[in-house]
Amino acid sequence: MSEKIKKTNIWKRWYMIVMYCFVGLALIGGIFGDGEVKQVEVIKEVIVEVPVEVIREVEVIKEVQVKETTNVPNYKSIIKEDCSDDWDDDFSMVAYCIDRQEDSYDELQDIQPNDLPNSIFNTIKSDCEDDWNNDFSMVVYCIDRQIDGWRAIQ
Repeated sequence: MSEKIKKTNIWKRWYMIVMYCFVGLALIGGIFGDGEVKQVEVIKEVIVEVPVEVIREVEVIKEVQVKETTNVPNYKSIIKEDCSDDWDDDFSMVAYCIDRQEDSYDELQDIQPNDLPNSIFNTIKSDCEDDWNNDFSMVVYCIDRQIDGWRAIQ
């Protein structure tokens, strides 16, 4: 009995196809691989050219953000306590007060007008927070009125 050995074409073998794809991708990666190195070099150049004043300003902003975030866990308990004190046993008003104050607190974190210098805005915000303490809706209202006033005289 003679058996014929059937030869298969190299392209019909799946592992050879996978091998060719792998080699092809490796070659393409070798040819176009320096893009990542160039990006790192560009980033290094940008970082080196940043003025010292900008770095100091960024450090000040980070310090302010750290101070602001240290009070974040306490604001809900402060709001709840203040609203409970203001409205005693009127639970619907306590709930309304808490919702309004929490919304105002969130709004206060997002206020940053583009047309106002940071120093002016920080002064306005600080003054309103000093005047209205933990009444966040009034702090937001105060800031809005002060910003409108500043814009009116410009």
